[in-house]
Amino acid sequence: MQLGIGIRTACTCIHQCTNAICQHLYPIYIRLPTAIEARVNMEKWKQQTGGFPGIYGAIDGTHIQIKKPCEDGNVYFNRKSDYSINMQGQSPGRIN
Repeated sequence: MQLGIGIRTACTCIHQCTNAICQHLYPIYIRLPTAIEARVNMEKWKQQTGGFPGIYGAIDGTHIQIKKPCEDGNVYFNRKSDYSINMQGQSPGRIN
């Protein structure tokens, strides 16, 4: 009980927050490829990776630099000797 709330309350909060994100942010910020785009992307990924079939998108991540938090700062210390949060987002069809 680190936050002073019960497990049921925490689960309810997480469930409501997740539902709100899926309802309101997903349609605005996430776009899945069409069937044609997915087939093209799958072929590109297969060629680029040497044979992984069925991949049409990826999760891309980036570190956003932050000031060291007062509590648990070591958790945010990254391999480049900075403090950061790893932010991720979907990038369908993007092959660099």
